[in-house]
Amino acid sequence: MKIEVNIEPELEQLFKTIGLTDEEIDNEYEKINIKVQNLFSKILADISDEVSSLTEKVENVENELISFHKKIGNEDSLNIDTTQNLKYRYDYATNTLANLKKDSRKQISNYDNLFVAMTRLFNILEIEDRRSFGNRGEDCSQERIDQTAQLVDTMTEIVTARNAEMDELMLDLEELHELLKMDPPVRPKTLSDKAFQEVQQQRDQLDSLYEELIAIKKRNLQQIRQAEKIFEKEPADFDESECVNQEELDILSNYLNELEAEKSTQIPEFIEKIKHQIEDLWDVLNMRIPYEDDFPEFYSQEETPEVLQALENEACRLENIKDQTVQIRKLLVQRDRIINDSKKKPSKALSISQIVANGKKMTVDLPILNGQLQPLLQEYLDNNGGPFLWGGKDLLPVVSDPKNKMLEKVNTIPKRYVSKQTSPAKQSSPSKLSSSRSPASSKQGTPKKK
Repeated sequence: MKIEVNIEPELEQLFKTIGLTDEEIDNEYEKINIKVQNLFSKILADISDEVSSLTEKVENVENELISFHKKIGNEDSLNIDTTQNLKYRYDYATNTLANLKKDSRKQISNYDNLFVAMTRLFNILEIEDRRSFGNRGEDCSQERIDQTAQLVDTMTEIVTARNAEMDELMLDLEELHELLKMDPPVRPKTLSDKAFQEVQQQRDQLDSLYEELIAIKKRNLQQIRQAEKIFEKEPADFDESECVNQEELDILSNYLNELEAEKSTQIPEFIEKIKHQIEDLWDVLNMRIPYEDDFPEFYSQEETPEVLQALENEACRLENIKDQTVQIRKLLVQRDRIINDSKKKPSKALSISQIVANGKKMTVDLPILNGQLQPLLQEYLDNNGGPFLWGGKDLLPVVSDPKNKMLEKVNTIPKRYVSKQTSPAKQSSPSKLSSSRSPASSKQGTPKKK
């Protein structure tokens, strides 16, 4: 309904009733016109404000709709018809935005979870330069999700690999802490290059410290046990494990000093006993007696601390070889027994089965022993810088070369035993091992001839 107002007749009557002149009536009409114009202006202004407000609301919701489409990477599918009235546009944009948010909730949640995981991985690796992934941003498009997921996968692989590396480092560090009798180490909270460098530095420092301390401990213990053996003392109760710390070394050092002080008063007796000990070790190790030029202290008639020290050093060296070669010597004794048995002349008292058994030892057992000896002798050579000599011979080339495995002659069964089998007889014991010994030089080797 349009505005239709005609009040002139009523106004004319009222003006006449009042008794206004024509001039006064014109003035009144002028005032009324001004009031009407002001009223219409206000009405128009109010309606215009309402239109502006609705326009702003429409633009805001449409802009939000546009931004959300960009956020999820779907802007190409958006179509806003600006020719429609404001109310239609507002309702359309509002409803479309609500439905879009509902449909995109899972996509946005997926991106949020990926961003949280990515941030956690960045923090674990202590990566400061994160480029466009430093902030969450508004882009939740599928392209952005794919990029983030790929980055998360890559960093997860890196973290997994670094975790494994850190596990190995921490195992080394924990072992060193245990060996050095220290409290357990604290694992770094991150897997950055800096964290790895710090742990590796700790490990290397403690490893060097441990090697230094354990060498001192073993040397002190060896000297203590050596002195106790010479003094025929009951071994003192010390921890002989691979663990060590400075406090333990101080205790060992103090006890060793006591023994050294006591030893200094009995140098002649000590020298004599150590010489016997060295001779026993030569026997055990099947070593040749060295010439005087190779080991003058052993033949020296002087009874000085210097001679005693040289003898002690050699005794310790031989004890170390003895400890290192327990399995080697066991196998070599078996090997010598087989070879010595094979060289004996068959006795009429031996049965055919016994002769065959001896031959089997050479053809089967000896190659097996050689195969067992080869890695042990090679390991000794690698660790000591020289071969292990048995009766003055380096057997590593012999046991390593397949052509030399059967150099020893295998006894055959004489024809006379084929037709006539004798009764079993007690076999003679294996011939005694050669008593020849190798020189007590810095390494096992062949005696230096005069």
